Amino acid sequence: MPFSEEESLVEDYFKQYPTKIKLTRGIVKIRRKKFEISHSYIKEPTDNGHFKIYKLTNKADPQSFIAKGRFGKVKFSAENEVVKIQHLSLDKLEKAHNEAKVTLDLNLAEGPLVVRHVSETKAKVYQRMTYLGKNILDVIDEERASQKPEDLFNTELDRAIQLAILVTRLHHGFISKSRTKYAHRNICLKNIVVDVNNNLSLVGFGSATDKLYDGDLADFMGNPLNAPVDCKYVLDAKKGRIEYGLLEGLLDLQNKLSASKDEYKVNFAKQDKIAMQRCIYHPFCDAIPAATSILSKASFAKLPKVIQELLDTNEIFPHIATKRRPEGAIFIAAALILYKQKGDAITEDDIDNLRLNIRAQVDLVRQLLSPKNLSTQEKVKLFFMQHAHKKKYSRKDSKLANSYIADENQSIYRITNKSSLRHQIGEGAFGRVKGIENDANSSKYVIKIQKIHNQKQLENASYEAKINLDFGVAKSNLIIKPWVDITCPLIKKYKVYQVMHDLGVKLSDIINIRKEPSSLEEKQKTLLEEVTRAIELCTLVDDAHSGKATHSKTGYAIKDIKPDNILVDENDKLHLIDFGCASSDLDGSCIDPFEGTLLYAPIDKKHLNSSSENASQGLKEQPLKLTNKFHDRISLLRTIAHPNYLYNISDDTIRSRSILSKSSFALLPECLRILLDTSIIRVHYSKERLKETPKFYAAVLSYYKNHDFKITQEIIDQIRTEVNLQEALTRQNLTVTIAKYAKYTNPTAPLPIDRSLPNDLTPKPRVHNLWPNTLRTPQLVTQTMQPKYEDKTSSFSLQSTK
Repeated sequence: MPFSEEESLVEDYFKQYPTKIKLTRGIVKIRRKKFEISHSYIKEPTDNGHFKIYKLTNKADPQSFIAKGRFGKVKFSAENEVVKIQHLSLDKLEKAHNEAKVTLDLNLAEGPLVVRHVSETKAKVYQRMTYLGKNILDVIDEERASQKPEDLFNTELDRAIQLAILVTRLHHGFISKSRTKYAHRNICLKNIVVDVNNNLSLVGFGSATDKLYDGDLADFMGNPLNAPVDCKYVLDAKKGRIEYGLLEGLLDLQNKLSASKDEYKVNFAKQDKIAMQRCIYHPFCDAIPAATSILSKASFAKLPKVIQELLDTNEIFPHIATKRRPEGAIFIAAALILYKQKGDAITEDDIDNLRLNIRAQVDLVRQLLSPKNLSTQEKVKLFFMQHAHKKKYSRKDSKLANSYIADENQSIYRITNKSSLRHQIGEGAFGRVKGIENDANSSKYVIKIQKIHNQKQLENASYEAKINLDFGVAKSNLIIKPWVDITCPLIKKYKVYQVMHDLGVKLSDIINIRKEPSSLEEKQKTLLEEVTRAIELCTLVDDAHSGKATHSKTGYAIKDIKPDNILVDENDKLHLIDFGCASSDLDGSCIDPFEGTLLYAPIDKKHLNSSSENASQGLKEQPLKLTNKFHDRISLLRTIAHPNYLYNISDDTIRSRSILSKSSFALLPECLRILLDTSIIRVHYSKERLKETPKFYAAVLSYYKNHDFKITQEIIDQIRTEVNLQEALTRQNLTVTIAKYAKYTNPTAPLPIDRSLPNDLTPKPRVHNLWPNTLRTPQLVTQTMQPKYEDKTSSFSLQSTK
């Protein structure tokens, strides 16, 4: 996500202290000044040598913590992701790195492991995870309290089958991106979660290994209650307490194998299978809460004897006897499915035949997983698992209500259909933008869809997609899907998609529904809001030029700044989008070839409403080489104050409306209106004005807003020549803005005063008047300078009105 003002400060903090991994909330010194930071932040390195910053929720948030235990804690980040936090001794870091590697391969993690050394012997590690739902223990308690016994039995039986299938898929490599087969080595209910669609997922892969058929009893590392030992060694049913005889139980089982002259080793896959059976039904589930299992004692009693013997693990040796060694997780799943089909009529012969027939086991599981028996989410997951090369699951092919798309990390998104208000967010020459949703974390995104007709267009789309990722407005890389145009089937064409963050509505839509204020009070309030928005836009463009806005710190000229390409989110923050014309060559020519919108190009006002051919000629009439940076400067000024709109009496210039309304522009002092005027482009070629940058405009407007809405030409000239003063003024505006939000959350917090400004420009001590509890409107003099509109395109004259 693009950085807010606080996150911009946090980014500067991590630049100032490159070895720091975490910034803890509270009073922090950044750039020799103290700021109050509302959240803690973690710095996560990326593959390209840069870093990503993510924000943690506060302790005061009731949904901050998801789980807490000896392993550490799991809490939400501010982006609806989950962060796993662990305190470890340095000798356990290798295990943490192994778990991070496995979770990334299994699509359970969103980012790499971040290690922060807190002492010579200990470290704190962080990893962003995918939120997969609540712990199964909580779900079991809720269901047993609310469901009828008969419904509860069916629910528990279905969940047992689902767990057995999940372990089967893990062991056969079906759920890893690399198709690696893993043994979990610590299957227990604490490591099983349930999402909103009742799908199970395994977590806690700290002991996982890809060597399923290695290992022996001595290598067991999981929950003692689920260890491959007789239950009497780890539980005392009469006393209702946990015993600590795990080692004794393991030795006893080893002695039994030795006495029978059996060299069989209880490998990791078999250990997983026994632990899974204990999760399905633990013989002492009613004796102690720690032994809770999916099937309750009452549900287990309803099963026929042949199924009970299959699941009962009170004694382990029968489960590793020669007859039962072929049993795996898939066999348990198939046997339970067969029981659901036959009911109490199932016999021991049915089980024996199934045990020896692997093909029958697979067929039973596949039959259950056939689309007819799956939920919509399960169908979609199965489709992308079976067709890893496919990127889209169309509703026309699937007969589902929605189409689905998968990105490079196999994250699945549901595209909204025509009945949704978010179905068609935008449409134009670039393609379409639709709303999408991710069921895994209940987050909303948008997807940009384009049709590509040749290789050049594909290269351009890929270039824009990379810039979108660099600016943080996109969540995925470009997703490319070949398609066939029946009118010319021999020409290779593509549909490309990119998942983007939902950053709000277009600024142009807000401007178009704006009404001109009538009273002086309304005009003053509107001026305050619009000047504040103009300052924010200037800062955004300056950050884009300097590289502060990108993860790679590359500076870009946008080359298509206009209200249509600016979004306003729910917090009233601005975000730049549409980087199809962007260029990292800030000093390159913007004319050959010209890219962008002619209404916002460096063309004199007299050419703006003419044909595109004449308007393009207006570009070539300019006496100097027009750079991309200069193009952005003019586009920025026209987005703030467009001459087509402000200097025309009629309201038919909707396409060129700007941030400043006519009433606000009329309240500006003459020197500021001349500064923002772009009617004649050659005026901006002067030696003095070529020094102007977006930061300069932000500084001038900041001074104007924070000094009782007054400014003179002398002050503008001084700001233009002093770069340090521009920095100080923009920082002053940032400080005041942050203070405003702090004041809302903490009314007693003092507002900071920036003492870094020169004496002749330092604000008056009455800083609290800038942002009181209610938003202050500027107290402007009633005698204002109003524009006298004329037909001349060169400039406009001013007259004083009383």
